[in-house]
Amino acid sequence: MGGSRGKILIIDDEELICKSLGLLLKSQGYEVQSRHIAMEGINEARTGEYDVILVDLVMPEIDGLSILKRIRDNDEQAVVIIITGYPTAGSLEEARKRGSYDYIVKPFNVERLTTLIEKAVIHRQTIQSLKEQEKD
Repeated sequence: MGGSRGKILIIDDEELICKSLGLLLKSQGYEVQSRHIAMEGINEARTGEYDVILVDLVMPEIDGLSILKRIRDNDEQAVVIIITGYPTAGSLEEARKRGSYDYIVKPFNVERLTTLIEKAVIHRQTIQSLKEQEKD
């Protein structure tokens, strides 16, 4: 990965969130890309290049749970964290049912967010390593 701690994709219609999260994660040594339009984010996620994908729950064109489903339908090993400023018990439960790695609420606690992403990257890299060992 060329010195990077991992690759992160942010799918969120709020540019300020993308910029601030991107700066924070880049300062932690991650490579970061962001998409403000849901379908562009889904298409980018399909490349399979990302260790962790952060998906906003409330998007104008398609909700985050539908984005999560499309990403996981394409790659059942994808590590997706739902982010939202509008948490509900129902959306948390539905995100888990659809295979999200975790769920975090805006405004973020920076320490919790960075710890969660670090664990998620390790999780994804472990999955990838095990898949490669199975091929050998």
